[in-house]
Amino acid sequence: MGHQQARVIVDQAYAHEGARAEVSIAELTAYSAYDAEGASLDAVAHALVDPARGDEASALLKRAGKGGLDAALRAFDGLDATGRARAADVAASATSCADGSPLLVRAMIDSDREVARKGQEKLERCGRTAAPALVAALDRGDEAALGHVAPLLAMVAPSLALDPLAAVMARGSRAAREQVRSAFARAARGAPASKISALLRDRARDPAARLDLLRASSERLGELRDDADAAVADLLDGQPSMRTRYLALGPLAALSRASDPIATRRFVSMMSSDPDASVRARAAELANGIPGVQGALLGALRDPGPRVREAALRNVGAERVSAAAVAVEAILSRDSWPFVRAAAAGALGAMAPAPDIDRALASGLTDASPRVRAATLDALAAHRAAAHVEAVRRAIDADDETLDVRVAAAHALAWMCDAGSLDRLADFARKAASPVASEAELTLGLASVRALGEMHPPDLARRLAPLVERGARDEAKRAAEAARAERGICR
Repeated sequence: MGHQQARVIVDQAYAHEGARAEVSIAELTAYSAYDAEGASLDAVAHALVDPARGDEASALLKRAGKGGLDAALRAFDGLDATGRARAADVAASATSCADGSPLLVRAMIDSDREVARKGQEKLERCGRTAAPALVAALDRGDEAALGHVAPLLAMVAPSLALDPLAAVMARGSRAAREQVRSAFARAARGAPASKISALLRDRARDPAARLDLLRASSERLGELRDDADAAVADLLDGQPSMRTRYLALGPLAALSRASDPIATRRFVSMMSSDPDASVRARAAELANGIPGVQGALLGALRDPGPRVREAALRNVGAERVSAAAVAVEAILSRDSWPFVRAAAAGALGAMAPAPDIDRALASGLTDASPRVRAATLDALAAHRAAAHVEAVRRAIDADDETLDVRVAAAHALAWMCDAGSLDRLADFARKAASPVASEAELTLGLASVRALGEMHPPDLARRLAPLVERGARDEAKRAAEAARAERGICR
């Protein structure tokens, strides 16, 4: 116990004449200061904070079995971090994980990182044996337990986790609810479909919890169409709140991707005619990969809500819907919102290159918004639209242009493989090497170095030589080294 020394003194020993006396001890029992008559395990547990005797108290509690564990758990909240760490050690040394788990769960959700680590690591080793204590912690509804216990329960005992996790759906903070949904989704991956169906069919469950259950089951909804459709219908019946409609779109999208016609019709209806623009925009965001929604997506390009149009444009780009090109070109030239016009440029850039599309894009270089001009340059770069290189050169040369646009122009010149701009880019790059370069000169110069590296002309080392000379800025040296290591995109 501790580092105390023990001595045994023998007064006398006897032997036959001429023989050597040999002495042995048949039985020896050692007692600590906490073994005094009347001492309780609760007192020992509170002594875990004692700098001199804390280790001794820990050793005694470990020997005391379940009684020591119970005492440590009762004292836990009143201990300092060192004492709580010792209590966690007591639980971790228990011969039975079932006995030690309640204290280990309490340690795992502790605010002290070391105490929490001790609890977490031992519980992971305990595995399924720790499930009853984890379930009990969820039942108590403690906020910290929801966030920490739910993921561990799903990991160590997924088959036992579904009912307890479903019971605490939609409780606690937003972060805790996300953890519970994520844990349920993990546990549900290998569960029988009939088990999840039974949970979805439970109309006695709170609507918010039922909605979260649908969201958490998204990976499996394709197998559970009838029950999932019925649950969604219950939630959206009557006059559901905007929040309910918004969140129900996730499960509806999952069902629609699984070719559920009922869900697809409802999804399309919400994208086209929900009274709240936030809901319509969310539907447009989730529309990718859903067969049968292209018509509604094209209609969303004309939606009165600018965020809806933006979301639809992003999906048109992601899906490369070339049939929307004319409508997208019109948005780029006429929409009143710069962020929508920028999204239109991005959508055109994601489509297959074509002369008419590139001409429409080039018109965006004269847009009043620098955000739109930068997005246009990125789109022209994606198309490697060298036919419009002169306009890109003007953009990078314009001293009154914004820095973001000039940086985008450097990138575009590289992807157009414009050999006529090599000297221009090298001049900007050299300015970045100067210790007195302005922030703008440094930023544009480093972008030009990256562009030179992407183009990778045969004389790249010569063009970058000023950036690696003595006295050049460290940022310029590192950029030059990275550029020389590039393989190049121009052949």
